[in-house]
Amino acid sequence: MGLELVFHQELWIQIQERFARFKRKPSENNRRQAELPQGAIAIPNAVGTAPGFLVEHGDGVVAAMPGVPSEMRYILEHGILPYIHDRFGKGAVIRTRILHIAGIGESLIDEKIADLERQANPTVGLAAHAGTVDVRLTAKAPSPAQAAVMLAELEAQVRQRLGDWIFGADGETLASAVLAQLATQNLTLAVIEKGLESTLIQSLTGQGSAFVGGELLQTESPGISLSDEAARYAKELPADLVLAVELHSHQTSQQVELVLVGLGHTVSSSLSYGGSSQQAIDWAVNLALSMLRRELMSSHRPLESKGATK
Repeated sequence: MGLELVFHQELWIQIQERFARFKRKPSENNRRQAELPQGAIAIPNAVGTAPGFLVEHGDGVVAAMPGVPSEMRYILEHGILPYIHDRFGKGAVIRTRILHIAGIGESLIDEKIADLERQANPTVGLAAHAGTVDVRLTAKAPSPAQAAVMLAELEAQVRQRLGDWIFGADGETLASAVLAQLATQNLTLAVIEKGLESTLIQSLTGQGSAFVGGELLQTESPGISLSDEAARYAKELPADLVLAVELHSHQTSQQVELVLVGLGHTVSSSLSYGGSSQQAIDWAVNLALSMLRRELMSSHRPLESKGATK
Protein backbone atom coordinates (compact mmCIF):
# COMPACT_ATOMS: atom_id res chain seq x y z
CA MET A 1 0.00 0.00 0.00
CA GLY A 2 3.06 2.24 0.06
CA LEU A 3 2.50 3.32 3.69
CA GLU A 4 5.07 3.82 6.42
CA LEU A 5 4.76 1.83 9.65
CA VAL A 6 3.93 3.94 12.71
CA PHE A 7 4.66 2.86 16.30
CA HIS A 8 1.65 3.13 18.65
CA GLN A 9 2.69 3.57 22.29
CA GLU A 10 -0.79 2.74 23.60
CA LEU A 11 -0.77 -0.62 21.80
CA TRP A 12 2.69 -1.39 23.17
CA ILE A 13 1.44 -0.69 26.70
CA GLN A 14 -1.50 -3.08 26.16
CA ILE A 15 0.88 -5.78 24.88
CA GLN A 16 3.21 -5.34 27.87
CA GLU A 17 0.28 -5.49 30.30
CA ARG A 18 -0.94 -8.75 28.78
CA PHE A 19 2.51 -10.34 29.09
CA ALA A 20 2.76 -9.10 32.69
CA ARG A 21 -0.45 -10.94 33.60
CA PHE A 22 1.30 -14.17 32.61
CA LYS A 23 4.51 -13.11 34.39
CA ARG A 24 6.41 -12.93 31.11
CA LYS A 25 8.40 -10.23 29.34
CA PRO A 26 7.65 -9.30 25.71
CA SER A 27 10.45 -9.52 23.15
CA GLU A 28 11.50 -6.99 20.56
CA ASN A 29 9.50 -9.02 18.04
CA ASN A 30 6.40 -8.46 20.18
CA ARG A 31 7.14 -4.73 20.14
CA ARG A 32 6.76 -4.78 16.36
CA GLN A 33 3.14 -5.80 16.89
CA ALA A 34 2.50 -2.20 17.95
CA GLU A 35 3.58 -0.92 14.52
CA LEU A 36 0.73 -0.31 12.09
CA PRO A 37 0.49 1.24 8.63
CA GLN A 38 0.07 5.00 8.75
CA GLY A 39 -3.60 5.92 9.15
CA ALA A 40 -4.65 2.41 10.18
CA ILE A 41 -7.43 1.83 12.70
CA ALA A 42 -6.26 -0.50 15.45
CA ILE A 43 -8.53 -3.27 16.75
CA PRO A 44 -7.59 -4.39 20.28
CA ASN A 45 -6.95 -8.10 20.79
CA ALA A 46 -8.50 -9.22 24.09
CA VAL A 47 -7.47 -12.87 23.62
CA GLY A 48 -3.91 -12.39 22.35
CA THR A 49 -1.16 -9.83 21.90
CA ALA A 50 -1.08 -8.72 18.25
CA PRO A 51 -3.87 -6.25 17.40
CA GLY A 52 -5.84 -6.33 14.22
CA PHE A 53 -6.21 -3.27 12.03
CA LEU A 54 -8.13 -1.70 9.17
CA VAL A 55 -6.79 0.61 6.47
CA GLU A 56 -8.95 2.60 4.08
CA HIS A 57 -7.63 2.08 0.56
CA GLY A 58 -9.34 3.65 -2.45
CA ASP A 59 -12.98 2.61 -2.43
CA GLY A 60 -12.34 -0.36 -0.17
CA VAL A 61 -10.77 -1.43 3.08
CA VAL A 62 -7.86 -3.73 3.85
CA ALA A 63 -8.37 -5.72 7.05
CA ALA A 64 -5.58 -7.60 8.85
CA MET A 65 -5.98 -10.11 11.68
CA PRO A 66 -3.68 -12.51 13.57
CA GLY A 67 -3.66 -16.06 12.22
CA VAL A 68 -4.35 -17.79 15.55
CA PRO A 69 -7.95 -19.00 15.06
CA SER A 70 -9.32 -17.82 18.43
CA GLU A 71 -7.74 -14.37 17.98
CA MET A 72 -8.88 -14.11 14.37
CA ARG A 73 -12.47 -14.97 15.28
CA TYR A 74 -12.51 -12.45 18.16
CA ILE A 75 -11.17 -9.57 16.07
CA LEU A 76 -13.41 -10.47 13.12
CA GLU A 77 -16.50 -10.53 15.32
CA HIS A 78 -15.71 -7.53 17.53
CA GLY A 79 -13.89 -5.28 15.09
CA ILE A 80 -13.96 -6.15 11.41
CA LEU A 81 -17.61 -7.09 10.90
CA PRO A 82 -19.05 -4.15 12.90
CA TYR A 83 -16.83 -1.79 10.92
CA ILE A 84 -17.92 -3.29 7.58
CA HIS A 85 -21.55 -3.07 8.71
CA ASP A 86 -21.19 0.65 9.48
CA ARG A 87 -18.91 1.48 6.55
CA PHE A 88 -20.72 -0.30 3.73
CA GLY A 89 -24.27 -0.50 5.05
CA LYS A 90 -26.52 -3.34 6.08
CA GLY A 91 -26.89 -4.89 2.62
CA ALA A 92 -23.59 -6.75 2.57
CA VAL A 93 -24.72 -10.33 3.10
CA ILE A 94 -22.76 -12.64 0.79
CA ARG A 95 -23.50 -16.35 0.43
CA THR A 96 -21.77 -18.94 -1.75
CA ARG A 97 -22.47 -22.43 -3.04
CA ILE A 98 -19.94 -24.62 -4.86
CA LEU A 99 -21.10 -27.37 -7.22
CA HIS A 100 -18.59 -30.11 -8.06
CA ILE A 101 -18.49 -31.64 -11.55
CA ALA A 102 -16.68 -34.63 -13.05
CA GLY A 103 -16.65 -36.28 -16.44
CA ILE A 104 -17.00 -33.09 -18.46
CA GLY A 105 -14.39 -30.44 -19.31
CA GLU A 106 -14.31 -26.79 -18.32
CA SER A 107 -14.81 -25.57 -21.89
CA LEU A 108 -18.02 -27.56 -22.36
CA ILE A 109 -19.34 -26.38 -18.99
CA ASP A 110 -18.58 -22.83 -20.08
CA GLU A 111 -20.62 -23.33 -23.25
CA LYS A 112 -23.63 -24.56 -21.30
CA ILE A 113 -23.72 -21.78 -18.68
CA ALA A 114 -21.92 -18.90 -20.44
CA ASP A 115 -24.88 -16.52 -20.09
CA LEU A 116 -25.07 -17.16 -16.34
CA GLU A 117 -21.38 -16.32 -16.00
CA ARG A 118 -22.08 -12.82 -17.35
CA GLN A 119 -24.54 -11.97 -14.56
CA ALA A 120 -23.58 -9.25 -12.07
CA ASN A 121 -25.49 -10.68 -9.09
CA PRO A 122 -25.72 -13.54 -8.39
CA THR A 123 -22.45 -14.53 -10.06
CA VAL A 124 -21.11 -17.78 -11.53
CA GLY A 125 -17.43 -18.66 -11.80
CA LEU A 126 -15.46 -21.76 -12.83
CA ALA A 127 -12.38 -23.30 -11.24
CA ALA A 128 -10.74 -26.27 -12.96
CA HIS A 129 -8.90 -28.94 -10.97
CA ALA A 130 -7.19 -32.19 -11.94
CA GLY A 131 -10.11 -34.21 -13.28
CA THR A 132 -12.90 -32.11 -11.75
CA VAL A 133 -14.37 -28.63 -12.13
CA ASP A 134 -16.00 -26.41 -9.51
CA VAL A 135 -18.84 -24.04 -10.33
CA ARG A 136 -18.93 -21.31 -7.69
CA LEU A 137 -22.24 -19.50 -7.15
CA THR A 138 -22.22 -16.24 -5.17
CA ALA A 139 -25.15 -14.04 -4.15
CA LYS A 140 -25.17 -10.65 -2.42
CA ALA A 141 -28.39 -9.48 -0.80
CA PRO A 142 -29.78 -7.37 2.06
CA SER A 143 -30.48 -10.46 4.18
CA PRO A 144 -29.33 -14.09 4.48
CA ALA A 145 -32.82 -15.29 3.51
CA GLN A 146 -32.82 -13.27 0.28
CA ALA A 147 -29.31 -14.43 -0.58
CA ALA A 148 -30.39 -18.04 -0.02
CA VAL A 149 -33.34 -17.63 -2.39
CA MET A 150 -31.11 -16.12 -5.07
CA LEU A 151 -28.63 -18.98 -4.72
CA ALA A 152 -31.35 -21.64 -4.84
CA GLU A 153 -32.82 -20.21 -8.06
CA LEU A 154 -29.38 -19.98 -9.68
CA GLU A 155 -28.40 -23.47 -8.57
CA ALA A 156 -31.60 -24.88 -10.07
CA GLN A 157 -30.68 -23.34 -13.44
CA VAL A 158 -27.14 -24.72 -13.32
CA ARG A 159 -28.33 -28.19 -12.32
CA GLN A 160 -30.93 -28.18 -15.08
CA ARG A 161 -28.21 -27.49 -17.67
CA LEU A 162 -25.43 -29.71 -16.32
CA GLY A 163 -27.58 -32.54 -14.96
CA ASP A 164 -25.86 -35.56 -13.47
CA TRP A 165 -22.40 -34.32 -14.36
CA ILE A 166 -22.75 -32.62 -10.96
CA PHE A 167 -21.71 -35.12 -8.31
CA GLY A 168 -21.91 -32.99 -5.18
CA ALA A 169 -21.80 -29.58 -3.53
CA ASP A 170 -19.65 -27.71 -1.01
CA GLY A 171 -17.82 -30.27 1.18
CA GLU A 172 -18.90 -33.39 -0.73
CA THR A 173 -16.17 -35.36 -2.53
CA LEU A 174 -16.22 -37.56 -5.61
CA ALA A 175 -15.22 -40.56 -3.48
CA SER A 176 -18.09 -40.01 -1.04
CA ALA A 177 -20.55 -39.60 -3.92
CA VAL A 178 -19.42 -42.89 -5.49
CA LEU A 179 -19.61 -44.78 -2.20
CA ALA A 180 -23.10 -43.41 -1.53
CA GLN A 181 -24.18 -44.58 -4.98
CA LEU A 182 -22.70 -48.03 -4.35
CA ALA A 183 -24.54 -48.29 -1.04
CA THR A 184 -27.82 -47.29 -2.71
CA GLN A 185 -27.36 -50.09 -5.28
CA ASN A 186 -26.29 -52.58 -2.59
CA LEU A 187 -22.86 -53.11 -4.19
CA THR A 188 -19.35 -53.52 -2.80
CA LEU A 189 -16.14 -52.12 -4.26
CA ALA A 190 -12.47 -53.06 -4.08
CA VAL A 191 -9.61 -51.23 -5.79
CA ILE A 192 -6.17 -52.04 -7.10
CA GLU A 193 -3.73 -49.22 -7.70
CA LYS A 194 -0.17 -48.73 -8.88
CA GLY A 195 1.77 -45.49 -9.13
CA LEU A 196 -0.80 -43.49 -7.15
CA GLU A 197 0.95 -43.45 -3.76
CA SER A 198 -2.14 -45.05 -2.14
CA THR A 199 -4.21 -41.92 -2.94
CA LEU A 200 -7.19 -43.82 -4.34
CA ILE A 201 -7.34 -46.25 -1.41
CA GLN A 202 -7.06 -43.44 1.13
CA SER A 203 -9.86 -41.45 -0.53
CA LEU A 204 -12.26 -44.38 -0.08
CA THR A 205 -11.20 -45.64 3.33
CA GLY A 206 -13.40 -45.02 6.37
CA GLN A 207 -16.49 -43.82 4.51
CA GLY A 208 -18.85 -46.75 4.90
CA SER A 209 -19.16 -50.46 4.25
CA ALA A 210 -19.35 -50.30 0.43
CA PHE A 211 -15.54 -50.17 0.18
CA VAL A 212 -14.22 -53.62 1.13
CA GLY A 213 -10.51 -53.40 0.41
CA GLY A 214 -7.58 -52.06 -1.57
CA GLU A 215 -4.36 -53.52 -2.85
CA LEU A 216 -1.14 -51.84 -3.98
CA LEU A 217 0.62 -53.44 -6.92
CA GLN A 218 4.34 -53.15 -6.30
CA THR A 219 5.93 -55.14 -9.13
CA GLU A 220 5.18 -56.12 -12.70
CA SER A 221 3.63 -59.55 -13.27
CA PRO A 222 4.71 -60.76 -16.74
CA GLY A 223 1.81 -62.05 -18.80
CA ILE A 224 -0.80 -60.80 -16.32
CA SER A 225 -2.83 -57.80 -17.44
CA LEU A 226 -4.49 -55.20 -15.22
CA SER A 227 -7.83 -56.81 -16.13
CA ASP A 228 -6.53 -60.18 -14.92
CA GLU A 229 -5.40 -58.60 -11.65
CA ALA A 230 -8.84 -57.03 -11.17
CA ALA A 231 -10.66 -60.31 -11.86
CA ARG A 232 -8.35 -62.15 -9.45
CA TYR A 233 -8.92 -59.57 -6.68
CA ALA A 234 -12.71 -59.67 -7.18
CA LYS A 235 -12.67 -63.39 -6.38
CA GLU A 236 -10.32 -63.07 -3.42
CA LEU A 237 -12.37 -60.64 -1.36
CA PRO A 238 -15.09 -61.12 -2.86
CA ALA A 239 -16.35 -57.81 -4.29
CA ASP A 240 -19.05 -56.89 -6.78
CA LEU A 241 -16.77 -54.44 -8.55
CA VAL A 242 -13.03 -54.00 -8.75
CA LEU A 243 -11.57 -50.74 -9.98
CA ALA A 244 -7.95 -51.09 -11.10
CA VAL A 245 -5.83 -48.00 -11.84
CA GLU A 246 -2.20 -47.85 -12.95
CA LEU A 247 -0.32 -44.62 -13.60
CA HIS A 248 2.75 -44.75 -15.84
CA SER A 249 5.02 -41.72 -15.46
CA HIS A 250 7.18 -40.69 -18.40
CA GLN A 251 9.63 -37.85 -18.77
CA THR A 252 7.19 -35.34 -20.23
CA SER A 253 3.78 -36.92 -19.63
CA GLN A 254 1.87 -39.55 -17.69
CA GLN A 255 -0.48 -42.26 -18.87
CA VAL A 256 -3.24 -43.88 -16.84
CA GLU A 257 -4.74 -47.29 -17.45
CA LEU A 258 -8.22 -47.91 -16.02
CA VAL A 259 -10.07 -51.20 -15.67
CA LEU A 260 -13.46 -51.78 -14.07
CA VAL A 261 -14.58 -55.37 -13.58
CA GLY A 262 -18.18 -55.98 -12.54
CA LEU A 263 -21.78 -55.18 -13.44
CA GLY A 264 -21.59 -58.10 -15.83
CA HIS A 265 -18.76 -56.78 -18.00
CA THR A 266 -15.30 -55.23 -18.10
CA VAL A 267 -14.61 -51.60 -19.01
CA SER A 268 -11.10 -50.40 -19.79
CA SER A 269 -9.56 -47.12 -20.89
CA SER A 270 -6.14 -45.56 -21.39
CA LEU A 271 -5.51 -41.81 -21.40
CA SER A 272 -2.50 -39.46 -21.37
CA TYR A 273 -1.91 -36.39 -19.19
CA GLY A 274 0.63 -33.63 -19.67
CA GLY A 275 0.55 -32.01 -16.22
CA SER A 276 2.87 -32.46 -13.24
CA SER A 277 3.36 -35.86 -11.62
CA GLN A 278 1.43 -34.89 -8.46
CA GLN A 279 -1.43 -33.44 -10.47
CA ALA A 280 -1.41 -36.61 -12.57
CA ILE A 281 -2.15 -38.68 -9.46
CA ASP A 282 -5.17 -36.54 -8.56
CA TRP A 283 -6.27 -36.58 -12.19
CA ALA A 284 -6.01 -40.37 -12.42
CA VAL A 285 -7.94 -40.89 -9.17
CA ASN A 286 -10.73 -38.52 -10.20
CA LEU A 287 -10.85 -40.01 -13.68
CA ALA A 288 -11.20 -43.53 -12.26
CA LEU A 289 -13.92 -42.56 -9.78
CA SER A 290 -15.76 -40.62 -12.48
CA MET A 291 -15.70 -43.65 -14.79
CA LEU A 292 -17.07 -45.84 -12.00
CA ARG A 293 -19.78 -43.30 -11.23
CA ARG A 294 -20.89 -43.12 -14.86
CA GLU A 295 -21.04 -46.92 -15.08
CA LEU A 296 -23.15 -47.10 -11.94
CA MET A 297 -25.51 -44.46 -13.29
CA SER A 298 -25.86 -46.25 -16.61
CA SER A 299 -27.05 -49.48 -14.95
CA HIS A 300 -30.83 -49.64 -15.33
CA ARG A 301 -31.69 -51.17 -11.96
CA PRO A 302 -30.19 -51.53 -8.47
CA LEU A 303 -27.89 -54.55 -8.51
CA GLU A 304 -27.75 -57.14 -5.72
CA SER A 305 -24.43 -57.66 -4.01
CA LYS A 306 -22.79 -61.01 -3.47
CA GLY A 307 -24.63 -63.00 -0.81
CA ALA A 308 -27.70 -60.74 -0.75
CA THR A 309 -31.07 -62.41 -0.50
CA LYS A 310 -33.67 -61.71 -3.13
